[in-house]
Amino acid sequence: MTNSNSANTMRSNSPKVATEAATVVSRRAHKWRSRLVEALSQQELADVLETIESAKRLLSPDAAPALEDIHDFYAAMQALSTAWTAVSRALSGDKEAVEAVVSAEDLVQLLLRIRGAENIVRRIEVMQRTEATQTVQQALVQFRDIRQIDQLSNKCPKVMAEMGFDRAMLSMVDKSVWIPASAYVDGDPEWAQAIVRSGQEHPQQLVSSLPEFELVRRKHGILVTDAQQNPKANRAIVGPSLSRSYVAAALMPEGNLIGLLHCDQYFHRGDVDEFDRNLLNLFAEGFGYVLERAILLARSVAIQAEVAKLSESIDAAVEGFSDEIAITSDGLSPSVRRAVNTSWTAHTALDAYGLTRREMEVFRLMAAGETNSQISDHLIISAGTVKSHVKHILRKLGMTNRAEAISYWYNAQPR
Repeated sequence: MTNSNSANTMRSNSPKVATEAATVVSRRAHKWRSRLVEALSQQELADVLETIESAKRLLSPDAAPALEDIHDFYAAMQALSTAWTAVSRALSGDKEAVEAVVSAEDLVQLLLRIRGAENIVRRIEVMQRTEATQTVQQALVQFRDIRQIDQLSNKCPKVMAEMGFDRAMLSMVDKSVWIPASAYVDGDPEWAQAIVRSGQEHPQQLVSSLPEFELVRRKHGILVTDAQQNPKANRAIVGPSLSRSYVAAALMPEGNLIGLLHCDQYFHRGDVDEFDRNLLNLFAEGFGYVLERAILLARSVAIQAEVAKLSESIDAAVEGFSDEIAITSDGLSPSVRRAVNTSWTAHTALDAYGLTRREMEVFRLMAAGETNSQISDHLIISAGTVKSHVKHILRKLGMTNRAEAISYWYNAQPR
């Protein structure tokens, strides 16, 4: 199994991965600010950043996080909310809050600026959520023409990464056992394989102590922070992955758990957040039905194959014994049918004896060499009834035994 130390060694010995990681870190570190830049004017952007910085100057150092620790909309809103609470308490005369104020500069004005900055961030967050919905829709379209489970499994993690994650993993769940199926690591497929292999070598029962158990109970995505120190986390996965935090969502179409999705931002100097969790959860809702469709199709194909195989076996058996079991329209096997292949008009010579229709049927089978038991099976009557018919036939014909009667039958046929 790949452990944390070996995974660390692999990371440090890979210049290519280190370079790519640095590039991704630089990109992710300014993710939320870049979105602000795209959506806001320079003045609005400056207002948001300056408001948070002002709160840092006027309040105690822990009143709001440092700007370098803010990497997404959620963190920005948390910073502004923390500043708002501190300023509000100071203005209301709270002793602790007043003592936390470093300067008495226009706290009311700062309060208004914080509220304005929150409105700006909320507006951009709504825009981001709309964009996220479109992103998920575009991602799911990529599975539209895929029907094979293995093809979906291989493609899914890469598609999740395209939605903005650094790494992603798809797992299947069968009878509450969690087994990774495929993973994607930006720029490092070998690492992805190592993570999957570790999970496959140590299948995990979905017990109540696991964070993932909450996915089944809540039917909503989860956010796991401080994964390396979390004693409840699946060590076979978080160990070789070195994940600091991750988001996970369940594939539960129609309420049936069939798989799990995991994503993180390993190359991002921050952690995944609530927005990432909601984004993955939205994707999982759609992909769950895509995967279930493939599973049902696979089951249907398997059933059809079994039916075809069974049909072939039956056909072979029938073909092998067709001469023995084939039944003609009058209930006779081919051999019997050939022996009594006479026309009804040939029996006119027997009309004078007053044989009934049933007696004529018995007589024909007698002529074919059938025993009373065989005649009984063919006509579905008891052996005793057959015996009675034979006696009546012999009496009406004025003959003493079967051989004499059969000889008369053939002699009565037209030449």
